[in-house]
Amino acid sequence: MATVEEICSRLCLLTRAAWEDALPPVMTRLAVSRLIDAGALTGLTIRDTDEIPEAMRNRARMLLSRSAAVYDCLNEYGKCGYRVVLPEEEDWPLQMRRLKESLRPHFLFMKGCAELLSGRLIAFAGSRDIQRETYACAYELGRKAAEEGLTIVSGGARGVDTAVQRGALENGGKLILVPAQPVQRILRDEMLAHALAQGRLLLLCDALPDERFSAQRAIARNHVIYAMGEAAVVVAARAGIGGSWHGAMDCLRGAYTRVWTIDGDAADYEGNRGLLQAGAFALDLKDSLSSQCFAEAGCDQISLFDQLQIDNK
Repeated sequence: MATVEEICSRLCLLTRAAWEDALPPVMTRLAVSRLIDAGALTGLTIRDTDEIPEAMRNRARMLLSRSAAVYDCLNEYGKCGYRVVLPEEEDWPLQMRRLKESLRPHFLFMKGCAELLSGRLIAFAGSRDIQRETYACAYELGRKAAEEGLTIVSGGARGVDTAVQRGALENGGKLILVPAQPVQRILRDEMLAHALAQGRLLLLCDALPDERFSAQRAIARNHVIYAMGEAAVVVAARAGIGGSWHGAMDCLRGAYTRVWTIDGDAADYEGNRGLLQAGAFALDLKDSLSSQCFAEAGCDQISLFDQLQIDNK
């Protein structure tokens, strides 16, 4: 189990918890990985090492100087039902290792039913602004996932995300939500609050749970969403723009999960056709999700096992 000092050090280096204006900018995930790999970061201590430039070590020390205030913040999150998990811990989601090092989170805030992580996970993504027919299609896919016992991973945004999660939760399904906006705003939705109380929802945050929306946060969480799913379904995407498109393309290039999308002529599916050309699979809406997205045979994209083998070489 991670120590409080280890958790506080990650929050000090990577977030603006208990922020002071005199502090330097927070560090990137890759920079923190360098500190850890070089043995320069131990708890709240930065050790001198030739592998890490002095300026970088001094910057880290300045960020760590607010550790007492960050500890107080951590306690407040704990009172709200959150716990923090680090990659070194046994209950860290194995799926995160699919991501390349620069994209991997160094911590996750969890609230809700962590047992959902052991289920069969299917990620959903799509545009915020969609037509009524697309909303209905996304809702039906969420309902189908619930019927098949699949756990949905979604971002909680309007449009496709909302339709899929509503289709799942209104039909007894389960949801892992990776938000890009403050969690308390999300939990104003009575359906989500009810699912949390029933143990059918897990909130998973790769940033502070009350951190405001930003494009950077949304992009980071998109990578988490795609990586968490054993399969990922892009219901609707705009060609060349938007988080759903770029997240799916990164996923296809990195081959860290199978990508499926709808092949259709509707305006909402314009980006889908580009994803199909890039290697995504066409989803048959008449067939079950399980028989398509989780079929071992006939899939050319890399499996989680293969990816982990590559990572460990």
